[in-house]
Amino acid sequence: MIYWTRDQSLKTTHIYIKNFKEAIQKSQKILITSHINCDQDGITSALGTKLIIEKNFEGKIVEANIDSALQQNISFLKDFHKIQTKNLVEKIEEFKPDLLIFTDGQVAKRFCEDEDRLLKTIKDRNITSALIDHHDSETTLQTDFRFNNWRSSCAEEIYHLFVKGMNLEIDRDIAEIILTGMVYDTGIFTYKNKYFRETANTIADLLEYGVIIEDIINSKKQYTKMDLKIIGELSNNLEVKDNFCYTYISDEFFNNEILDKKIPEDEFKRGRHIWMDLFIKNIKDCSWGFVIYQTYTKNKYKIAARSRQDKIAARNFAENFGGGGHDQAAGFSLEAENIQEALEKILEKKLKLKI
Repeated sequence: MIYWTRDQSLKTTHIYIKNFKEAIQKSQKILITSHINCDQDGITSALGTKLIIEKNFEGKIVEANIDSALQQNISFLKDFHKIQTKNLVEKIEEFKPDLLIFTDGQVAKRFCEDEDRLLKTIKDRNITSALIDHHDSETTLQTDFRFNNWRSSCAEEIYHLFVKGMNLEIDRDIAEIILTGMVYDTGIFTYKNKYFRETANTIADLLEYGVIIEDIINSKKQYTKMDLKIIGELSNNLEVKDNFCYTYISDEFFNNEILDKKIPEDEFKRGRHIWMDLFIKNIKDCSWGFVIYQTYTKNKYKIAARSRQDKIAARNFAENFGGGGHDQAAGFSLEAENIQEALEKILEKKLKLKI
């Protein structure tokens, strides 16, 4: 395995990047993917990687496939609609890639529900694999190449790897894709970032391609009627406890407003994220909080936690339930018969945690 991080020497870094570039050159068919329940950073890092390779490596057959619904509010990006959403293992068996690139995640199950089948398929087909990520967390996904410099977003990682590391060319469309991922994964550059100077320089580089950052930010602020319904549901169910708060989507709302009306998963996710971006860290006297909601899989609930910059409560909270993520944005899932049982499980364990 080749593992490049900012801890490596400059000479070692150049060798690692050179070897990965050679692997791309030797591959005829390249498949790029990102994680299930993909956010904008995952989508843009996969899409950006696809377009960078197509632009700089002539004759390659490059496809992007993400094993879940996509966030439609960034559908204005070039080739967004060319991203496929097939089962990842089935896509691998159909496409037969020489090189498989994972973006924005380090755990195999994040990319495919059947992680054993995924890992077996990669091994049996002898597929060269690479992982590009930015999370500071452990990995269960063993790949031939792994790149992680703990930057603000995976989108910023691919910029530094391909443009700064390999001296590859990008254009305005690719710059817009990368900057979109950065805008979304940093909360419009408000999240804690110990490498903020590098991020600021990256933003400046991308803006020189003519990208209008206001257009990207505005894509976060366009609200639909369903967005407002979800925001209302979460606001009505808000509970404030000591230094934290929580809210939830009731089973009744989920069944009547989401399932019965056949609301797509990406639209349901969008409304939740708008509420979290606008409110969860801004509730008076609360430094962190979480949202719980039913998924499209029966009896499976997901929890998304957020905390202010001066706290790491979100990540600590999620890790105690077997989840993970960033210091200020993390999550996990659990099984329960209904929303009340899920809440009771969480709150009972929360009492034992010193968060």
